[in-house]
Amino acid sequence: MPPPPAEKKSTLSLTRERLLAKFGKSKESVIDPVLKSYNGRAIDMTEYRKIENLVANTIRDARRKGGRNATADATAAAKVTTASDVSSRNDPRLKPVVELPKQRPFHLQKVQAASAGKTMNAAGQYDLIVQYDSYMHAMEEKDRLQSEKRKKEEYKKALDSQMMAKRAGMANEAQKREEERLAMLGAKEELKRDSERRATRMKQKKLAMIQEAEEAQRSIQRRQRREMAEREAERQESLQRMQREAAEAAMEERKRKAANDKRLNDINENIKDAIETKRRAREEEAELAEILAKQQAGPQPHSPPRGSQLALPQIAAAEANEKAKADALERLSNRIKQIAQTIGKSVGDENKRREEEEDRRLQAHLHAAELASRKAEADKRARQEKAKRDMLDMLSQQVQEKMQLRRFEDTANKRQGEEYRKMALAALEDEAEEHRQRRRRRADMDKELEKQICFTNLTTEEDRMEVDLQRRELELNQPLFRRMAAQRYKEKECAKLLLSQKVDST
Repeated sequence: MPPPPAEKKSTLSLTRERLLAKFGKSKESVIDPVLKSYNGRAIDMTEYRKIENLVANTIRDARRKGGRNATADATAAAKVTTASDVSSRNDPRLKPVVELPKQRPFHLQKVQAASAGKTMNAAGQYDLIVQYDSYMHAMEEKDRLQSEKRKKEEYKKALDSQMMAKRAGMANEAQKREEERLAMLGAKEELKRDSERRATRMKQKKLAMIQEAEEAQRSIQRRQRREMAEREAERQESLQRMQREAAEAAMEERKRKAANDKRLNDINENIKDAIETKRRAREEEAELAEILAKQQAGPQPHSPPRGSQLALPQIAAAEANEKAKADALERLSNRIKQIAQTIGKSVGDENKRREEEEDRRLQAHLHAAELASRKAEADKRARQEKAKRDMLDMLSQQVQEKMQLRRFEDTANKRQGEEYRKMALAALEDEAEEHRQRRRRRADMDKELEKQICFTNLTTEEDRMEVDLQRRELELNQPLFRRMAAQRYKEKECAKLLLSQKVDST
């Protein structure tokens, strides 16, 4: 049985050994020229059969020709051969142990004798033995050839079945590799789609956050404009009130000046009348002089203030205005604090909730991927580990991106909170400055009132002559001074302006 084809380097030597074992080492001179023509070529079963038939034909021709030019004929036949692979005439014959006699077959001798016109005697015992041996040898040779052919067919069927099984295995492996390749392509496509969807979601989330930030900024701007409008309206109202109060004060001042002028005219007329009376009553002047001397010897009371009747209404109005300003300042401060505490906190809580939901989703996805990787087969672990590492890298990158986005959001929230804080502090500082200005204005008004109330004592002779008029003016303003003393306003100064009941009754 011919051997199965081996590697290219050992096929030629193996074929040579098989041919030498079959035809004998004496046929080496015939086998080598035939194998030289196949040097470097692959030898399969078909080529082996051709070589075997070629060597057998060469040996047979050499026997016929007596061994002449056997080597050259073998080389030429190896180059151009058309021998059939199935014909039994080309199969080598077995060499018998005992050489057959060199006598032609009987039927040929009989035909030759008949053609020559001779008669031939019946075959003898030797001829019968030779014919029988020749017949038996032919039968054995036929059986051998049939058995060889059957073995070759069985061997070919076995090789074909092996090749079919091998081809089927190779086809299955190719199909599995194709399925794995398609699965990998599908996984890559799915991963790409997931990344695109994730990028789309992140973009939408960023756009939503930007829109929310813009909406918050617009709301802040609207609130700022509204507050500015309120402050402007309040400033205009305060300005109008101050202008109105200034106009009222100017009107009161004009009225006071008119009253003072009228009073001065009355005093002048009274002085003229008094002088005229003194001239007419010289006799009573000495007595009046004594009375005046006695009065001048005692303590001189202060003259009554001018325009002090306007102090109490102005003080009450200023206190009511200051109280309203303090209440408005407190309401504005509480409102600013509430806005600063609620807007940033609500936005931060919403972002934190969304980030926690996204983290939980990513953790669940990672857990499912790990469970799926554990259930995979052993021969796919390397690929699954690589896919898992890629997925982990992608998830870590996403987590890092989300952490970076969270840091950006925290930074933006802190910056917004600092802006709110600065705005609130600036508003509080403005309110405090306005409060201080109001207090300064009130202190200036108090100083002006004190200047109006407190004036100098009598210094000239004319002032000493007008002391009765000053006393009457002081008596006229006593109700106003008593109200100031009851309200404990400048108690020491008011005590100097108050007159006793005895003096009032005079």
